Amino acid sequence: MFIRVAYENAQRGGIIHGENPKQKGNIKMKKIFAIVLAALMLFALVACNEQPKTPVTDAPQGGTTEAPVADSALEILEKVWASFADEEKFMAAGGFGDTMNWEGAGSIPTDNEEALMTAQAYFVMDADAVAMVDEIAHLMHGMNANTFTAGVFHLKNAADKDAFIASVKASVMGNHWMCGSPEKFVVITVGDYVITAFGHAGVTEFSANTVPPFVDSVKANYPTATVVVEESIGA
Repeated sequence: MFIRVAYENAQRGGIIHGENPKQKGNIKMKKIFAIVLAALMLFALVACNEQPKTPVTDAPQGGTTEAPVADSALEILEKVWASFADEEKFMAAGGFGDTMNWEGAGSIPTDNEEALMTAQAYFVMDADAVAMVDEIAHLMHGMNANTFTAGVFHLKNAADKDAFIASVKASVMGNHWMCGSPEKFVVITVGDYVITAFGHAGVTEFSANTVPPFVDSVKANYPTATVVVEESIGA
């Protein structure tokens, strides 16, 4: 549009068409002026239509949400158990009642009073600690739970994590064991989950080395895992 107006103005002035003998000397200069004017108008048109670019900035790290380490407590325990070396594996079972898994880890429902009482016995914890969790996975030695027992717990309130760990530790370390005492007790945190395990810490004639390979497997599968308790039992 601007170019057309400039062209018509130049035409009316005899710049592009028409023969005006009196202005022949100025024709060349007028043509140059018209071309420059048209170019300036075109430049102004393009500049007006150009939209300012919104600067692209990285999202602040504090605003990102960390992905959960697992979809469930059972997923963690199954993954850890599956990565045990063949020579480190033992007869194992886990779970509760009709859903008991006699070949590996299982889950314990938290909406069943009998199941929660069983969990207290499995993991050597009191009712207050069990009441803090909303998800439980379980794995134990198939012949003797004192040889190895592990649990993965998801807390109803993440703020209870320290209280939960302290409660379980006090119960396990103060327990009077029957049918042989475990040698090692560990607590590991992985994201929103708390893992506990007790059992043997070395190979003997009658037992397998259970706790150390379990800890190694947790660390191998979950690099962010942190061992927060590692105690010898009965030392």
